Amino acid sequence: MEKKITKISSNKNELEITLTKEEFGNYFNKAVNKTRPLVQLAGFRKGKVPKNMVIKHYGESIKQDAIEEAGQQEFAKIVEADDIKVIGSPAMVRVEDSDGDTVIAIEYEIYPEFQLNDYKGITLSEPVHEVTDTEVQSEIDEILKSQSTFEDSNIITDKFHVIGFNKIELDAVSKLPLDGSIAEEEHLYLSDKNISNNLIDAVMNCKVGDKVNYVLEHDTNHDHHQGNHSHTFEVEILDIQKAIPAEYTDEIVKKYTEGKFDTTDDFNDEIQFQIQEKWDKNTRNELENQIVAQLTDANDIDVPEAFIESATDIMVENFTKQFSHIKGFDNQNFDGIREEFYTPAKRTVQWELIRNKIIEEENIEVEEFDIEPLAQKEAERSKESAEQIKKMMMENENFRMSILNKKVIDYILDFAITDEIDFDEYKKNETQSWDNENENSDDDSIDGSDEYEILDDQENMNESSESESEENSKLDK
Repeated sequence: MEKKITKISSNKNELEITLTKEEFGNYFNKAVNKTRPLVQLAGFRKGKVPKNMVIKHYGESIKQDAIEEAGQQEFAKIVEADDIKVIGSPAMVRVEDSDGDTVIAIEYEIYPEFQLNDYKGITLSEPVHEVTDTEVQSEIDEILKSQSTFEDSNIITDKFHVIGFNKIELDAVSKLPLDGSIAEEEHLYLSDKNISNNLIDAVMNCKVGDKVNYVLEHDTNHDHHQGNHSHTFEVEILDIQKAIPAEYTDEIVKKYTEGKFDTTDDFNDEIQFQIQEKWDKNTRNELENQIVAQLTDANDIDVPEAFIESATDIMVENFTKQFSHIKGFDNQNFDGIREEFYTPAKRTVQWELIRNKIIEEENIEVEEFDIEPLAQKEAERSKESAEQIKKMMMENENFRMSILNKKVIDYILDFAITDEIDFDEYKKNETQSWDNENENSDDDSIDGSDEYEILDDQENMNESSESESEENSKLDK
């Protein structure tokens, strides 16, 4: 057996395997012996057909089986002997006879080789925000609303009311209930930020028993609706309660925080700290996105298709899981969705390759001090041994990679040149840049750009299990 490896690209090789007549004959004979017990011809019992007749009737099929078996077996031996890191599934691209020998050519992808461009000293825009008294007061107001008392009311005079009502969808033209539409009872606090302003306007100054119509407008796909559309509903008021927010006193602070804070001044400082912490987290996310975008743009890597396909699979699966709870989601037409995710999947893989290269070049490792605080915190929560938790964390490859990812970002930030910019101005510039890119491009596919997010297991392993919406609606006690 002879072999010859030809480099096709930075991540694709061709392995040419040449088998002598005798070597290929061994595979051919094995294929004959494998086929013979299954063959049944007139005049012979099944499995008893002479070998020469089996070859006569099924020779071409047997030869193809032998070629496939020889390719798989010999390729596996060479890969193991030469320690070749194969990605994805190899493909047999050519078979030919050469002076009695059999030549089998197999293409396969390997981990790409590339020279990493400089990642030290890159320039980043650092969006900053200083928490205002207005933000603190807004958070306090939400807390006081959550501690409200309620009393029956005859009329809805402002948003500080909880209403019970029946709602039924109407035909937009006839204003009659849609066929099959059933009245649903709901209860809403009108000061909830997620409630339609059209509904609030419609029920204002209503009394129990009043019926009003309102139009819900939204931009979403469900049932047979696509994109921007509206629904018309009739609302019948069933009951009204006036919400009376609690007064902001030391007593309410003690109650709300279960004794963690004693005074409004101390709690004000805590609220400001938590809000600032969220802004700082947003800053960190934006810096990460910039780093990923800059380095993927600066390094033109021939990404293996197997990697892209795998990343695309994950994105499609996550997309499906995220929206599967929505009514009518299963009826949506998602033809072409994989193509939509192809570009961000490729960017994701590019970043992971770059990140791994930096880890290798800078000898970045997960160390005990990276794990200990997290293990201790989890131990306090779960009442389990910190040492056992630390051991589990160290053995979890996804978790270790999330730590390494953070350390790579920290390393790049240590050398980066950062220019501070007000967060609102930063977002305004980002939006303008995004609009300009869309105007100058005919490509409607999803783009990585500044909205690119690192799609590894870090998001699944971070310390917060609450959603951003929950964090923004109410401070933890």
